[in-house]
Amino acid sequence: MRRSSNVRWVCEAQDPRLLCAAVVDGKRDDAGKHLDLSTLSTVPSIRLDKVDRVPALTVAAHPDPTMVGCRAFLSDIDGGRLSRTEPFFEPVRGTAGGGPLADPFVSRKPIELSIAAGGVRILRGKTSSKVAVDATPLAQERLLTAEQVEAGVVIKLARRVVLVLHLQRRLPAEMTLQLGMVGESDALQAVRSQISQVADLHVPVLIRGASGTGKELVARAIHGVGRGAEASPFVAINMAAVPSTMAASALFGHVKGAFTGAHRDHPGHFVSADGGTLFLDEIGDTPADVQAMLLRVLETHEVCPVGGSTSRRVNVRLIAATDAPLEDVVDAGKFRLPLFHRLASYQIALPTLRERREDIGRLLLFLLRAELSAAGLDDCLDVPAQGKDPWLAAWIVERMVQHDWPGNVRQLRNAVRHLVIASRGKPAACIDPTLEAMLQAGTTEVDVDSPQAVEPAPPIAPADLDDDALLEALGKNGWRIGPTAEALGIARSSLYRLIDRSSRIRKAKEVSREELVQARDSLGGDVRLMAENLRVSPRGLRLRMKDLGLS
Repeated sequence: MRRSSNVRWVCEAQDPRLLCAAVVDGKRDDAGKHLDLSTLSTVPSIRLDKVDRVPALTVAAHPDPTMVGCRAFLSDIDGGRLSRTEPFFEPVRGTAGGGPLADPFVSRKPIELSIAAGGVRILRGKTSSKVAVDATPLAQERLLTAEQVEAGVVIKLARRVVLVLHLQRRLPAEMTLQLGMVGESDALQAVRSQISQVADLHVPVLIRGASGTGKELVARAIHGVGRGAEASPFVAINMAAVPSTMAASALFGHVKGAFTGAHRDHPGHFVSADGGTLFLDEIGDTPADVQAMLLRVLETHEVCPVGGSTSRRVNVRLIAATDAPLEDVVDAGKFRLPLFHRLASYQIALPTLRERREDIGRLLLFLLRAELSAAGLDDCLDVPAQGKDPWLAAWIVERMVQHDWPGNVRQLRNAVRHLVIASRGKPAACIDPTLEAMLQAGTTEVDVDSPQAVEPAPPIAPADLDDDALLEALGKNGWRIGPTAEALGIARSSLYRLIDRSSRIRKAKEVSREELVQARDSLGGDVRLMAENLRVSPRGLRLRMKDLGLS
């Protein structure tokens, strides 16, 4: 069921905290059925006397980082009061804290929260704390609609504490493994449950989700939970980064002499993953001729190398992923319908970060710990001395939790890294112009050239790569050396040597001053765009510009 634009909550008892149900498009859900939790694009029934989803408060920022992620259900808040001393926030898996907010800057006089017809009512009452609801100061009273609570409402108290008001199952249906995922939202719990159900079955799995939602993390979790995972290989390939002329050889291998430059046998990724898992990301970019070969392998469990005459049986668990609507690609005639049906026998849909806003605080803390540790700043997140502000200002967390993160977890990670570097040696009390532009625009990721955590491709002998394959790989990877070398499964030094030997690949040092000036003026000085336009390495182009005094 798609999210309705006409949703209200109606009370079924004199005390509205006891029992509420969702009314969708004027039709009351008296049955109170559990709806599919694999996606947040639903409006589930709200029944406070059952285990359905009910309003809850999750801590997203607190001077004591052990409190981040702790949760209190609205039905448990005595009289609907929120203050320094109440309610008790229960720890959840992965959190070490628990208890009342207990921050001296938060007033003992409570804010009042209650479930009302149409949503949740928040009343300022006599509190002396500054209160902001979705970055808007709370004057006296506000009614939050069902849609707003479904999306997650951000509440800031005393400029020190950030909470997210959202919907949460009263009790989880089952306690699943954490599987390396940070957060306890219903959407993430549903993904964990699906992984547990399919992990020990030797069937293809199609993971669907927007860019940056963690498709490879889910693939690794499926592999890790499966039988014999510790001793079996996991091979990850991004099909969008593999040159079309090399795709068949990369997947199925080739024999010596199969084509120009094939100076030795190459086993291919299926053979390298034998006994384990092969993860094919961006499966929709697989060349048409390779799709037919891939379907045959799925049906026969045999691979035949390019130029070979003998097949080899392989035992490979195939997991594919895409951020594209494959049905549309099939309709356009660019993806084989039988292959789609074969891959989509079991599908896992990953939620976007904005669909699990209650997890952002914990994700932010997790990523901050890693980046601060890498920078030698582990003590930044220690509990501050009494009366002192925490290292990370609450309003910054408020902005980050409110942001929609079109690049999802990957974009959040890059933003955290940028924040740590920009605030190095001083408190994170402001946002620099680069991060501010991203949070305002909502579509631009902070580019910190962070490496992707992917399994390196099985090595291919550099001598097996011809100029056509090199040019295609460089073009697909923006003429960047690191990503291109990773896509081809060769060392950077080998790639540099191949480029130097090629007469068809131009080097940045060969670009004339006139070309640079023209490209700079026409492309606004964007080095990435200039590099793609001039077909040279961005790093090499920067050095060339510096040498010519044009940087």
